[in-house]
Amino acid sequence: MANFKQARFVGSFPQYSQLPPDEGTEIAVVGRSNVGKSSLINALTHRKNLAKSSSTPGKTREIVLFELDPAQRLSDLPGYGYAKVSQTEQRRWGKELMRYLQERQCLKAMVLIMDMRHPLTDLDRQMLQILRETGKALVLVLNKSDKLKQGEQVKARRTVEDFLKELKFPAIIVPFSAEKKRGVEELRELLAQWFEH
Repeated sequence: MANFKQARFVGSFPQYSQLPPDEGTEIAVVGRSNVGKSSLINALTHRKNLAKSSSTPGKTREIVLFELDPAQRLSDLPGYGYAKVSQTEQRRWGKELMRYLQERQCLKAMVLIMDMRHPLTDLDRQMLQILRETGKALVLVLNKSDKLKQGEQVKARRTVEDFLKELKFPAIIVPFSAEKKRGVEELRELLAQWFEH
């Protein structure tokens, strides 16, 4: 069984070629800058500061790995949506990211985080299309669900479900709030199942 409490930082890898051996099982966490990736990883692992937010959003261009045990890892991919780096650097990182998503055999599933208050930005839609092409399993986390009333949550979820149907991309949707601990256990159980397969 995946032991999230034992998670430890493995390292930050600016290039695909520097990653540890392609074995075991990895699950990637991806989303726009400032959408709450670090908070989600910390909530999953029962830790406050395992995943650290960058002081400059969009600046980090590395794949960060956390190990639950030697054969199970979470990968934290850089947030997208900030243009504070040069176009050359953005292109370089885009190539590294695509290599990771398309070539990494141990990558079994992905967690895409969106802000439930503003789901499906243009960049989110582009990322969903990229992730669909990989053929990997997806859980779509609608973060900051505690900031919306029930009716607004239903509406936001339906909008996302409709887009996924349009894309023909089956995905599990989990409303989430790290602050209120909503969806944490559901997501943990789901990832544990993927880690065990």
